[in-house]
Amino acid sequence: MVSQYDMMLVDTSMHMDGLPSLGPGSRVSAGALLWWEGGGRAKMARTRKRTAMNPNDRPARKKAFIEELRQRYSVYHACKAAGIGRTTVYAWRQDDAEFAKAWDAALADAADVLEASAYQRALEGDTTLTIFLLKGAMPDKYRERTSTELTGAGGKPLTVAFIPPGGEDGGA
Repeated sequence: MVSQYDMMLVDTSMHMDGLPSLGPGSRVSAGALLWWEGGGRAKMARTRKRTAMNPNDRPARKKAFIEELRQRYSVYHACKAAGIGRTTVYAWRQDDAEFAKAWDAALADAADVLEASAYQRALEGDTTLTIFLLKGAMPDKYRERTSTELTGAGGKPLTVAFIPPGGEDGGA
């Protein structure tokens, strides 16, 4: 049976003053899971890679997020990789027009890479991607076409009549 003493999370991150970050309220952004196997041997596994970055260096943190967003095309994954909270980056986007512009450019760059990758896969025989790319590239030629025609009985013109609430006789 595993007790509360058999596992512990060891935070290896450091505050600006050089002291380890421990206890409630501290950011566990890099750490190790420590547990004991049979025979009293301790095992340790890293939980997350941390890049050394001063948390007060906002320009560097913004740049790191934008670079990750350009690579990942996902705000969630870029935040996770850069070690920045989503609410933080959305607040930066709202308050900083230059950051918002860089964000949009990063997403556009990532979309271009994604499109090139999809194009390559389509050339290699991915029929579904080929269809989507053709519909996007030439929508007039490859769009979905549907047509609905309504006719009356026997193919005659359709007659539309208004029936008031309560029936044809007005509910009398």
